[in-house]
Amino acid sequence: MTIDGGQRRREMAEQRLIILAAIDEALRRHAEVLPVIVAAADRDAARDAVSALLGIEKIAAVAVLDLQWNRLTEAGRTAIADERARLEASVAAPD
Repeated sequence: MTIDGGQRRREMAEQRLIILAAIDEALRRHAEVLPVIVAAADRDAARDAVSALLGIEKIAAVAVLDLQWNRLTEAGRTAIADERARLEASVAAPD
């Protein structure tokens, strides 16, 4: 069974949306997220702690850990929120 291009793009958009939602939430809750990361013994512990704190999948927590500091700027947060809104509209639109 093969997946057509449109269905594959939709699945990729849905996966990206999971990541963007996690990043967006982490950026909005950065005052909670940063201490959890700093207190973690290692990367795996930080991933698990972020996942538990935000109620997100571990792969999304890895994306949060991989964030660059410039994403905390107003422009960085706005870019993430804008991309998330575009993808949500795209995924919600009928094929």
